Amino acid sequence: MKLRLLFTPLLLLPTACMLGPDFQVPANNGGEGWKQSQALDPSRLPDQWWRLFQDPKLNQLVDRSLAANNDLAAA
Repeated sequence: MKLRLLFTPLLLLPTACMLGPDFQVPANNGGEGWKQSQALDPSRLPDQWWRLFQDPKLNQLVDRSLAANNDLAAA
């Protein structure tokens, strides 16, 4: 019985070896156009940014969630 427990991990050890090709990191050809420029307007969104969508249902859901948030109430 103990001999079986000893040999089982030894038999499973070869199955842990990788048989596929070595991984090579693909080249990043994203260019420089995706980066933000320092010339962008640094204005920030309003504190109630979701009101910009002008959706009464969204406003109602956010108001309910803020009223029921125990973490905010504790702070």
